[in-house]
Amino acid sequence: MAELGNSYCQFRLYCIRLSDEIVILANGGRKTSQTVQNSPQLMTHFRFANRMAQQLMELSQTGELVLDGKQIVNLDTIELLD
Repeated sequence: MAELGNSYCQFRLYCIRLSDEIVILANGGRKTSQTVQNSPQLMTHFRFANRMAQQLMELSQTGELVLDGKQIVNLDTIELLD
């Protein structure tokens, strides 16, 4: 939990780290419980970020997603599946 002044941060952000130089911000929201499992809205964002991370890892493993420094190269669009 991040501390801001005298109160604690009430916000969760989900991101995907593709490399040391590339991080994708997936989504987030107001933290309403100690666990994501008890926050229905956050659970939706958490599941989406996990699905996106899995699909991006698969694209990277097949060579369809290539990283060059701070760039994703040779890929105009990425279609994420539900």
